[in-house]
Amino acid sequence: NDAVAYLTQHAPEARLAIRVAVAAVAAYVLAQFIGLTQGYWAVFTAVIVMQASIGGSVKATVDRLTGTLGGAIYGGAVALATVHEGPLAIGIGLAVAVLPLAYVAALDARFRVAPVTAVIVLISPFGQQASPVTFTIDRIVEIGLGGIVALVVSLLILPARAHGVLAESTGKLLRLCADFLELILACATAQIDPGELRRLQIATRRTLNSLEPTADEARRERAMRLTDEPDPEPIVRTSMRLRNDLIILAR
Repeated sequence: NDAVAYLTQHAPEARLAIRVAVAAVAAYVLAQFIGLTQGYWAVFTAVIVMQASIGGSVKATVDRLTGTLGGAIYGGAVALATVHEGPLAIGIGLAVAVLPLAYVAALDARFRVAPVTAVIVLISPFGQQASPVTFTIDRIVEIGLGGIVALVVSLLILPARAHGVLAESTGKLLRLCADFLELILACATAQIDPGELRRLQIATRRTLNSLEPTADEARRERAMRLTDEPDPEPIVRTSMRLRNDLIILAR
C-alpha cells in the first residue's frame, strides 16, 4: 500500500527516527538510574548528536563535548570569580563569559555550544543554587552520558555506515545526471525546457553538496577502524567532474 511504499522510499529517515527515539529513552533511563539532577541534558544531547551515519554521530558527539567542556569550565571559572548577587553582577559575568566564547565559536564551529553552556552555568537557577564546580561537573557528566548513549545506539540499532549513505547519495546524483544528459541530448530534435534544465541544475548541485560532508564522515569511520571501505574521495571528485561536464554540455 501507499504507507509501505512511502516508508520503503524513506527507509534511511525511518531508521534514523528509530535510533533517535531509542537513544532518547535509553539516555532518560540511565540518567534516572544514576540519579542525575538534570538528566534531561543527557536526553537533549542524545537526540541532538544522533546523525544519519555513525561517522556523523561521532563528529557531533566530539563537537558537543568539546564545546560543553570549554563553556562549562570557563563559565564556571567566571561564576567563581564574580559575585552572584544582583542583576549588575550577573550582567558583568555574562559579558565576561560570552564575549570570548562567542569569538572562539566564530573561529571554530566545535565551540558553538560553549557560549550557551556558559550562560546556563551563570544564570540557571540550578547553577546559582549549586556550587559552580559541582554544576559544571554535572553538566559534563550529563552531556557525556548522552553522547555515549547516542554512539552506542548508532553502532547497535539499525547502524548506518557513512559509506552506505554516500553510496545512496551518489546513486541519487547519477540518476539526476542521467535525466540531465537525456534533456541535453533531446535538444538536437526539440527545444529544451528552461525550467526543467534549471531544476536539474539545482537538484544536482544540492545532491553534490551533500556528498562532501558524508565523505568526511566516511573518512572518520575509516580513521577509527569502524569500516574497511576504500577512501571515498575519488567518488566525490569524480561526481563533481561529471556534473561540471554536464553543465558545459548544457551551455
